[in-house]
Amino acid sequence: MNEEMVGFAAGFIFIIVISFVFKTLLRKKKMRNDIRSGNYDERQILARGRACMAAYYVLLIFLTVIFLLDETGVTHLFMSSGGIWFGVCVSIAIFVIICVLKDAYTGLNDNLFTYIVITGLVGVFNICIGVSKIIENVPMIIDGKLSSELLNLESGVLLVIVCPFMIVKYILNKKAETE
Repeated sequence: MNEEMVGFAAGFIFIIVISFVFKTLLRKKKMRNDIRSGNYDERQILARGRACMAAYYVLLIFLTVIFLLDETGVTHLFMSSGGIWFGVCVSIAIFVIICVLKDAYTGLNDNLFTYIVITGLVGVFNICIGVSKIIENVPMIIDGKLSSELLNLESGVLLVIVCPFMIVKYILNKKAETE
């Protein structure tokens, strides 16, 4: 196993552990405040289902197109982990944006501001990692295919694109509360 794979595995495990610790701390805090998280009404559940369906179809169409492009020899650019992850990022962005616009991203008692902060910070962090790889002249296209080195940049851009939708929805919700 090469050094890059060990680093990737260590980073992945680190993210899972940090996520688990963060979620545990949030649950303990919410239990103290008697706030139940993750409660969705029927309208939100329906909107989440439709958003999931839209994201699934976008990913399905994306994968079909890149497989056809690969088979016809037009381009092999997306036939790699970086290329397929690009389609997954687009699909996730569509899911999140639809859920945010339909007020179905957070539960009934959840605060969208927390999600905005986490999304923004993780997005900027991933973009910084991606830019540092570009500055270090790490190849982003290897053998005509998108490299896995693009994953941080793709994920960061996804989160930065989603963040303004969350901010606008948060502002609109605050205005609706005051009226």
